[in-house]
Amino acid sequence: MTHVVELERCPYDSSPISIRRGGDASVISCDACGAAWEMHGSSLRRLRAPDADTLKAVRERLFPPEILSSKRTAATETAGNAAR
Repeated sequence: MTHVVELERCPYDSSPISIRRGGDASVISCDACGAAWEMHGSSLRRLRAPDADTLKAVRERLFPPEILSSKRTAATETAGNAAR
């Protein structure tokens, strides 16, 4: 069984991504936030993390201030207490 994943947009900021192929590997990158990944066969590894300031600006554009400023609490079901 073969699974296909079509990555068309950056998972961090939803910007279009670019793919550069070379030999048996491909570099997938986002020009907007700077994130980059290398795909070699079926494995994917992150080369570069997204720019923090860009992510902050995207989140501020997408979410209302009351959501971003709210105090977040830990989920009740965590790996640590699941076995109890």
